[in-house]
Amino acid sequence: MKTSKKKNLNLIQFLNASPTASHAVNALKTMAEQKGYREIQENEHWSLEPGEGFYLVREDTGFIAGLLGKKTAGNQRWNIAAAHTDSPGFRLKPNAVHVKQGAVLLGAEVYGGPLLASWTDRDLSLAGRILVRESTGKIVTRLWQCPRPVLRIPQAAIHLNRQVNDEGLKLNKQTQLVPLFRMDNPEQPFDQEAFIRWLGREIGADARSIVDYQLELYDTQPAALGGPEEEFLLSGRIDNLTMCYAAIQALPDVGTVPDYNALTVCFDHEETGSKTLKGGDSFFLGSVMERVGLSQGMDRESFLRSLSESVLFSADGVHATHPNYAELHEPVHPVYMNRGPALKVNAQNRYATSLYTSALFREIARDAGVPVQTYVHRSDLPCGSTIGPLVSAQLGLKTLDAGIGMLSMHSVREMAGIEDIHGITTILSKFLVYDG
Repeated sequence: MKTSKKKNLNLIQFLNASPTASHAVNALKTMAEQKGYREIQENEHWSLEPGEGFYLVREDTGFIAGLLGKKTAGNQRWNIAAAHTDSPGFRLKPNAVHVKQGAVLLGAEVYGGPLLASWTDRDLSLAGRILVRESTGKIVTRLWQCPRPVLRIPQAAIHLNRQVNDEGLKLNKQTQLVPLFRMDNPEQPFDQEAFIRWLGREIGADARSIVDYQLELYDTQPAALGGPEEEFLLSGRIDNLTMCYAAIQALPDVGTVPDYNALTVCFDHEETGSKTLKGGDSFFLGSVMERVGLSQGMDRESFLRSLSESVLFSADGVHATHPNYAELHEPVHPVYMNRGPALKVNAQNRYATSLYTSALFREIARDAGVPVQTYVHRSDLPCGSTIGPLVSAQLGLKTLDAGIGMLSMHSVREMAGIEDIHGITTILSKFLVYDG
């Protein structure tokens, strides 16, 4: 059954409002508040009651939200949906400005593993966090997104690179992926200080009040539905913001009191290894869970017992079978867009799905009326991984890995089936209140 236009529009608005992980978390906060959840701080004492919804943010880009169940401390467990807020791309270097051949360039460092060629010849801009000192001396964070295409990474013309179509585009990250910002004026040279002044004008602040910033490149082309029946989602950052969106959408509204604790976590830095204070390979989730457990009357033993009964649903992108590159895929485990989310299985444990969590996923999907597929990587190609095995090892959680089929994964502009996104949202909504 086709999903409503309103649901699709809400998803598109979320993607357009989330050029960076910090913007995404800001939007997730709003979604949680609309469900009746309240914000709590890590440096405060927590007092939480059954049926109460809460959320917290760690350093702007890590996010956890949950609804407390009614089971007693000795019989409590956790149903946890997990995703990540970051996407591959480029981050501006601290001293970004340099002039070359009459052009002002902004040096940018590659973040994660993007498809580099896809970022060339695109209308790019800047977004991120800017620290500003107010007149009181307090330093505050400004979220900023420049709506105009102020950057571009132009390719060399075919006349200057005659072999490019036969030999492929080869790009040097240091010298050939430097975004062009503006032309230089020898009478008024543009330097780093001039860039800070420009930034101040953009955010409506005195440049002298800017303490520091972290800015990223993003593609200004907005998210859209594509295909003759609008069956595809076309956007940047589908991996993995769509799963963050689905995981928060799937949380019950306040007023519902599930049997068990329902929790959603959106980690940062999955694309660079997850070993940070906001990453899946940290004690971010574990510390929050233990503190929530303590507020419910758990002691250390009952908390560890609750972990043994809990399940983590690691939601991330899946490689859909590419019709033009079918030889790169496992031939008897095809994954097609808009035919249902896919369970991810790997003998080398690059995915954390086990026999028992596989059965759980299939049972929940069957009860929800959502078709599912199975993804297996080719045996002769190295397989990527997810936050699933990392969190599972950290906390001893039974874990399943699943997600939506995608094409152009890690491109500046990716492609997925819109029905798959709503399908996995439905499965997650059943999983988070699962009482079996």
